[in-house]
Amino acid sequence: MSAVEHEPVAAGDPYDAIAELAVQQLVAAQTGDLDRMEQLMARWAVLVATLPDTAPPGARAALERAATAHAQTSVLLTQARDGVGDGLARSGTARRVAVGYRATAAVAAVSRQA
Repeated sequence: MSAVEHEPVAAGDPYDAIAELAVQQLVAAQTGDLDRMEQLMARWAVLVATLPDTAPPGARAALERAATAHAQTSVLLTQARDGVGDGLARSGTARRVAVGYRATAAVAAVSRQA
């Protein structure tokens, strides 16, 4: 088990624990720690499975904190995904340019030999 799995989550109220996990997920997204994000998501799934279908009125504040953290996490993960896509596109462009230069160099070498 890693140190992440031993991090404390709010004891007692499961809705406070959900809010705390959401904040930990946000931190993991901010730092790009995908392994930690995966562990936290697994913990989230286990905890959510224990909750009733309808939250009690007293859970509202904790659920609002969780929703805010999740919205911020979603933005960060979307930006990260888009950044990876942009990097792959640039990599493909660089590869095509290199192939083009290689072909041009080969034609020039053949022309010099003739």
